[in-house]
Amino acid sequence: MDDARRESASTSAILTPEYASPEQMTGRRIATAADVYALGRLLRALLGGEAPRDVRSIVAMATRLEPERRYGSVDDLAADVARFLDGRPVLARRGSFAYRAGRFLRRNRLVVSVALIATLALGVAVYSSWAQGRRAQRRFHDLQKLARFLMFDNYDGLLKLPNSTAQRRAVLEASKEYMERLSLEAADDSRLASELGDTWMRLANLQGLPHAGNLGDTAAALAAVEKARLSDERAKRLSPDHWAETAPGVRAYYYSPMLCRAGRFDEAIEVARQYVTLAARVHASRLGNAKARIFEGQAYRTLGESLLGAGHARGAFAAFDMAVPLLADRSGLDGLWLFDSVEDQAGAMLGASSALTRMGDLDAALDRARAARRLAAEWIPREDRVAYHLEIGRAWSQEGGVLGRLQRMADAEAAFREALKIFEPLESADPSNFEAPQDAADVYRDYALALEENGRVSEGSRMASRAARRYEATVQHDTLNLEAQDALAKVSALLH
Repeated sequence: MDDARRESASTSAILTPEYASPEQMTGRRIATAADVYALGRLLRALLGGEAPRDVRSIVAMATRLEPERRYGSVDDLAADVARFLDGRPVLARRGSFAYRAGRFLRRNRLVVSVALIATLALGVAVYSSWAQGRRAQRRFHDLQKLARFLMFDNYDGLLKLPNSTAQRRAVLEASKEYMERLSLEAADDSRLASELGDTWMRLANLQGLPHAGNLGDTAAALAAVEKARLSDERAKRLSPDHWAETAPGVRAYYYSPMLCRAGRFDEAIEVARQYVTLAARVHASRLGNAKARIFEGQAYRTLGESLLGAGHARGAFAAFDMAVPLLADRSGLDGLWLFDSVEDQAGAMLGASSALTRMGDLDAALDRARAARRLAAEWIPREDRVAYHLEIGRAWSQEGGVLGRLQRMADAEAAFREALKIFEPLESADPSNFEAPQDAADVYRDYALALEENGRVSEGSRMASRAARRYEATVQHDTLNLEAQDALAKVSALLH
């Protein structure tokens, strides 16, 4: 672009108005200052209105109208962002000694650092796309690294943070776009096909995975699962020898709960049974392998939840009873597998509690719910996962329901209040998360039923009304959520 022989070249066909610099819009000669401007606009768009003063200063300097007053290069912009992430003074502010000392002492990165890293990664792709032609192969590999960075490193980091639904959506949408482009450019690459399947599956989870932060779109989630499965079939067809044997089970782990939420219980049970068969075969062929053991435990938990959703309490309890010892054995585990096993064990214990409640064994049901709550609480100091807090909230609600049936209403109300302390704040803290209102609604529903069963009809009606408002909003937003529709029908019957 700096070549004098190309000064008259038109660039009007290769700009995006929202991110194009003033010199591009007016047809003036452009240089790398235009890239600095575009990256500044991209940084501002990704962060929205939630940006510290230093970051706003970086954006302001990158997007100045006069090219000569911006950062001298993309490297200079990246260096200033790196200064912010390291807690050092940024050049964009040129602050006083007090400012520089304050920045040195405050090293708080969290969500903003994740967003900035993602922005720089996106900037690399934008910047490299200007130099197509001789660097086509290099660009392909850069995009491949970028997509993997977004999909795995950034997304997995955001999963640990509370109230990150909107940020996860932004990262996944970006990674999906890049993965699709890469898949078209390398249609015979089995690894890319497999990674695209992973991207579609993560998008499905974000759109509508029950009992996790999601956007409340069950129909879109199921459609994304189908795309993930098509990508998997393509990967297996291209490279059967390198196809991951466990991939169908990983998909089923998430797919079966989505089918249950949509009321498709027969399909959910069939998917879960296939998962159990696969997992048992993998575990038998890899005896002593810790991950294979957890894989089978997760399969039995999935089967238990699908059977419980269909109303088969005894079959569900048997599946949960198989899952718990497999998941409780954490010898040989580390990293995500270790912490996932805790979450799955707590979930299986809660499922067993629900099944026992329906079977009428209330004392055993109460023991399982309390054990699940204690397990999740014990592991929070080692890995402060959002999922652990959610399991604790559901355990309190389950305890409240069982205590209500045991006519111990004082204890039951205390348990319901503990559950609401966890779920109610999530509603206002993360508006993009449509699972939070349904979680709170479930607590109010069980609270209302307990009050009704103990003769406190008017109080039960008030709790039912609170549940109904939330279920109505969920049903209006997610028309395929049969779980919420059934719950709404139950609480509506309690209104007087």
